[in-house]
Amino acid sequence: MPISRRNFIRVSSAALIPLLLGITRPRGRKRKFPIQVDSNRAIGHLIFSSQQFPHKGLLDVDYAIVGGGVAGVSAAYKLRNENVMLFEAGPVLGGSSSCQEYKDVRFSQGAHYDLAYPQTYGQEVLNVLRELNLVDWNKSSKLYEFVDKNHVIPSEILERCWQAGELRGDVLGGGQEVDRFESWMSEYSMPMPTRLVGEEYRALNYLNFADLLQSKGYSQEFVRRVGYQMLDDWGGGCDEVSALAGIHYYSCRPYLEKDVELIAPVEGNYYFIQRMMSKIPYGNIRTSSVVSRIESKKDHSLLSVVDAKTNSIYAVRAKNVVYAGQKHVLKYVMPESYSLFQDNVYVPWVVINFVVKRGAIKSEIWQNDMIRTDRSFLGFANSSVLSSGEVTHEVLTAYFCFPSDFREGLIEVEKAPGSLVYKTIEYLSEYLKQDLESVVEKVFVKIMGHAMPVPKPGYLLRFDSVPVHSCVAFAGVDTGRLPVFYEACDSGVLAADTLKSMV
Repeated sequence: MPISRRNFIRVSSAALIPLLLGITRPRGRKRKFPIQVDSNRAIGHLIFSSQQFPHKGLLDVDYAIVGGGVAGVSAAYKLRNENVMLFEAGPVLGGSSSCQEYKDVRFSQGAHYDLAYPQTYGQEVLNVLRELNLVDWNKSSKLYEFVDKNHVIPSEILERCWQAGELRGDVLGGGQEVDRFESWMSEYSMPMPTRLVGEEYRALNYLNFADLLQSKGYSQEFVRRVGYQMLDDWGGGCDEVSALAGIHYYSCRPYLEKDVELIAPVEGNYYFIQRMMSKIPYGNIRTSSVVSRIESKKDHSLLSVVDAKTNSIYAVRAKNVVYAGQKHVLKYVMPESYSLFQDNVYVPWVVINFVVKRGAIKSEIWQNDMIRTDRSFLGFANSSVLSSGEVTHEVLTAYFCFPSDFREGLIEVEKAPGSLVYKTIEYLSEYLKQDLESVVEKVFVKIMGHAMPVPKPGYLLRFDSVPVHSCVAFAGVDTGRLPVFYEACDSGVLAADTLKSMV
C-alpha cells in the first residue's frame, strides 16, 4: 500500500534525522571548505541570560515596529516620516528574505523571486512599488512589470525538473491530465492579497486541496507533482493545504495564458527590502535588538528591548506598535495576544548556499526542481544566470522544507551541519553529473525554525482586517496570509495605515 503524504509527515519527523544526517565526510579525507551556520535559536538563550544585563534608560517613540522582515520594513516605509523605530532581533534585516555576501557576490538565503503583477492586485502594495520605481504598467502585457530588466529570468533558462534521473521542462510536465487541470484552473481569477478574495471563493478555504483533486479524478502521480509545488511554496503538501491556497497558486496570475515576467535578483527578495530601506532614516533602524516583552498600558505600550551588541536592556515607550515578528513567541512577549495565532502551524526551512568559482558548474538553468523520495529536499537555484561577467564567484542555493515537528533534527543540523551539507552535495552532484565537492569554496547554512505558516484549511481569511490588540497592530504572513512577498508587504502597509487612522 503506497504511503500517503499525511502518513509520510507522521513518520518522517523521526525517520528523517538518520536519513538526512547520516552522511558524513569520508574518513581519512579533510574537508576542503568551511561551513558557516546562521540560526536564530540563540535568541532564546540571549533573552534568558539578559536577566542579568544592566538597564540603560528609556526611549520614547510614536511608533515601534517589531521585526525587520518584509512586513516590518514595509510598515517602517509607510511611517518613515513619523517618529518611528524598528527593532530587529538579528544582526541584519530580511527575516525569511535575508541576504548574504561572500567576496564579490551577494546571494539569497530565503525567498528569492517574484513575478509581474496583474491589475487585479491590491493597490496598496502597487502604490508602494510604483513610488519606489520598482514596477510600471505595461499596456501590451497588461501587467505591472519590473522596471529593472537586468533581473528578469529569460523563459528558456527559467526552470527544469529532475526525477529519477530524467529531466523535464517543469514539475507538472504535459499530457491530457495537465491540459484538463489547466482548463479547470482557468475558470478561477484570484486577486492578491488574499484578503481581497471574493465571497464566491471563500468556501474553498475550508476544503482540503488533495480531497478536491481526488474528487476530480486526478491520478496519484499528478497529485504528487502538484503536492511538490505546494510544499515548495506553501510549506505543506496537497493534503495539508486548503483548496483555496492550492487554486490561488495557479490562478492569481495569468500563468496559463502567457509568460509572466519573473524577477530574481542575486540577493533575492532582499532586493525589495533594501529599496524600502533607502527611504527610511538610518537612525530609525536598530538591529541585534530583541523585544522580549510588550506590556499594554492605558495609552501606550512599554517594550523591553535586549541590546545584543552591548549586553544591556532598555525600555521603549511607544504610542503605537506594529508587531511583525514571529507570532509563536507571543506566548512570552505578549501572552494576552497569543490566542489570536496559537493555531498557526509553521514549517522549518534550511537553506544551504554553495559558493564556487565562476564557471565551475555545468548548468545554465536558474530553478532546478528535484522530486526525490526524500521529500524534504526541493532542489536548488543557480546564481550563475543572474551574475554579471565581472564577478569571480557564483552560488548554488539548495532548499529543504521539513515537517513542522522536526525540531530535534534542526538542533542536530546546527550542531553538526556537515552531515546535511554532504547529503546535499550528493544530491546536487547526481543532478549536475559532476563532483560538486571538488569545486566548493565555502558553504553557508541558514536555519529557520518557523520559516513559513502552512495555509491549512481555515487558515486564510482568518481576519477581516488587520488584527489589533490595544495599541498593537499585527503584521506578517502568519496573520492568516499566504507566505509570499506581496502578502507580507500588504500586511505591513495596512498595519501602519490602521494605526495612523486610530490616532
